[in-house]
Amino acid sequence: MTAVVEARPRRAAYRNPTFLGWLAGYWLSLVGDQIYFIAFANAAAHLGDPLLTSVVSMASSIPRAILMLFGGALGDRVGLRKLMLISDAFRVLVMAVAAFAGLGGTSMWLLVGAALVFGAVDAAYMPAVTALPAQILPGEQLPASVAARQLANRCALLLGAPLGGLLVAVGGFPLACGLNAVSFAVSVAILAKIKPQFESGVRDPKPRRDLLAEVGDGLRFVIGQPVLRGVFLVLTTLEFCVTGPVNLAVPLRSVAEGWGSAGQGWMLGSLGVGGAAGALLVIVAKRWSRPVTIGLWVMLVQAVGVVLVGYGPTLPTVCAAMVAIGASGGVAGSLLGGATQSLIPDGYRARVGSIFVLQGMGLVPVSFTLFGLLGTAVGVPAACAVCGVLIAASVAAAFTLPAIRRT
Repeated sequence: MTAVVEARPRRAAYRNPTFLGWLAGYWLSLVGDQIYFIAFANAAAHLGDPLLTSVVSMASSIPRAILMLFGGALGDRVGLRKLMLISDAFRVLVMAVAAFAGLGGTSMWLLVGAALVFGAVDAAYMPAVTALPAQILPGEQLPASVAARQLANRCALLLGAPLGGLLVAVGGFPLACGLNAVSFAVSVAILAKIKPQFESGVRDPKPRRDLLAEVGDGLRFVIGQPVLRGVFLVLTTLEFCVTGPVNLAVPLRSVAEGWGSAGQGWMLGSLGVGGAAGALLVIVAKRWSRPVTIGLWVMLVQAVGVVLVGYGPTLPTVCAAMVAIGASGGVAGSLLGGATQSLIPDGYRARVGSIFVLQGMGLVPVSFTLFGLLGTAVGVPAACAVCGVLIAASVAAAFTLPAIRRT
């Protein structure tokens, strides 16, 4: 007689101590990022020159964008957890040095130099920390990890920015940087205790080459995988067609319709509520069958919502559209992001992650510019309609791939 042993059900992601440790460390780093932005922007503003202020504000974004793909290749070479810890430790060092140097005054060279180093460290940290949950959770729980990361971003923004302002007001630049170094140190201590459960230890099977060649291998891997390629193209379209309407059409319609700043606040608040609700839904759901297919269908809700942002006749209508955009974005982004992570072998996780992170960050200024040009040419409502049609078209194009329809 053969005994039948039932497999024990896996704990949900939000009950997994290892994942919660990663989430806590990640969240503390996000809070530290917000304190950094506030402290450096405030110190730059006190230089008294708008040009210098803008130089300091964008200094970290330049090395971050240039080095992001190389950071992904480095993560796959040395290991995600190791690179994440090294990067966070460098953040501690940068903030501690900035705090000490700031006691004698904050010069432009101090601010720019620290910002450049901080951005370079970010380029290594971000691909590693976003890819690590795939070594902590089973594949079916990765959408929940992406949703939790979305909520962590929102919560860090709500707490970190006011905290940074308070620290600057109380103790100036040195206090803000000093306590920021402490927050990063606590993050390092938490993340150091994490032991990935699904790390295969297998790196890229090809012989080790220079980082540029390994970056090329990562790009070819994405291009060669139909699901990754299709999802990347859809998310790129989404970045162009949602970022512009949400950030530009909302204030323009508020002014044109006489809804004022309060109306703009209600619309953006509705977006946040919807996004949080969508992310929570993914977190509490036990399992999603065919997550890529479901995520793409949900994206059609965003297409309708974007059109309504341009044509909604009343403020409540547009607020409802913003809730729909936020909720569908929270669900679709989590499902697509988690499902694609489950398709990536260990040796490519950081490189593929760096490609998707760069896509999300690098297209923002481009999408602003293109939507502004389109809105000037055809009007804001028509520009929103064009964006909605493009989203729907990208989803339809993705569904032409058999691999997408099966996932």
